[in-house]
Amino acid sequence: MKKGLFLFLGILILSWTSLALSAPIKIGMIYPLSGPMAYDGQSVVSGAKLAAEEINSKGGPLKGQTIELVIEDGQGLPAQSVAAAEKLINRDKVAVLIGCLRSTASLAVQPIAEKNKTPMLSVISTAPKLTEGGYKYYFRACPKEEMLVDVAARYIVSKLGVKKLCYLGPNDEWGRAGLDAWTKLMKEYGGQLLNGDFAPNSETNYQPYLTKIKSLNPDAVAVQAETLMASMIFKQAKDTGLAMPFIGHGATASQEFMRLAGDAAEGVYSMMPYVYTYDSPQNKAFTQAYDKRFPDRGMPDKYAVGGYDGIYILADAIAKAGKTDRESIRNAMTKVESKRIQGIIKFDAKGQAHPLAFMAQNKKGVPMVIGYLETKE
Repeated sequence: MKKGLFLFLGILILSWTSLALSAPIKIGMIYPLSGPMAYDGQSVVSGAKLAAEEINSKGGPLKGQTIELVIEDGQGLPAQSVAAAEKLINRDKVAVLIGCLRSTASLAVQPIAEKNKTPMLSVISTAPKLTEGGYKYYFRACPKEEMLVDVAARYIVSKLGVKKLCYLGPNDEWGRAGLDAWTKLMKEYGGQLLNGDFAPNSETNYQPYLTKIKSLNPDAVAVQAETLMASMIFKQAKDTGLAMPFIGHGATASQEFMRLAGDAAEGVYSMMPYVYTYDSPQNKAFTQAYDKRFPDRGMPDKYAVGGYDGIYILADAIAKAGKTDRESIRNAMTKVESKRIQGIIKFDAKGQAHPLAFMAQNKKGVPMVIGYLETKE
């Protein structure tokens, strides 16, 4: 009788162990799948799906455990993103979060992740505040805004001879971070910011802002915007007769931006954490795989590579941890060194990585890399 009971218990324990090993590792994603930023959010998700499929085809981050993406539509807005985070953490029991697209949304979700001791990785949000709040569970794989502007300001002052600059961006945390960085770094490199304006994210008429810029006669204009907003700004700038160099940040090196902006995209400079024409074996393999998997989306943009690299970074951390509980993954994130398309990703004491930053220029519908640097603090 006792033998039979022990045998039964042994089988039960083995079954539980087997179930635990085969249970998927849930990664929660919060990105806009609807609204004006939907295309960009869907790009992040597409890149993440491709990475998860590649990792799972090799057995997953841990033997017998594959990745399951649990995706919520945060719309790029704080309230919706917070609701998505609460659901993913408490109901779906995800091991880790990746998100959000807008810095304001990421800032809103940070304390939720911290309170629930859930690691959170950002691959798009660039506002400096995100790594200045002392959060122990937050990590950022993309450059913060000042890192990108540092590369761009050095380039336009030294290579294009720009001394006077105007700025136009969104009226949110991301836009304010951009203006602060341009103000500081133009002065540092011997230039001057003449004017900085913010437009609401819902704006469609940019003529008043552009007319003001035209009257100031700057040497160049810096524009910070996601795909849809950027395409409208550049088309209206062309109609206004603004002919000076434009430096874009957001979506201005993507095929979708060029399709929407048409002729107005030609010649635009971009400061980016990624450009699909970057000549490296790893990037060539990624662009080919992405185009094959998502033929209707064109070549990958910074959003797609963010999702792709982000899932690989998390998979490397999970493999390093050897476990799937949140605390073990968080501890592994502080030690991970992941060789990705955007450079070697490892996190400093504030949770900030130092990937590559690119300068590109749109030529005949193609963003050509004209320089890149490793970012610095």
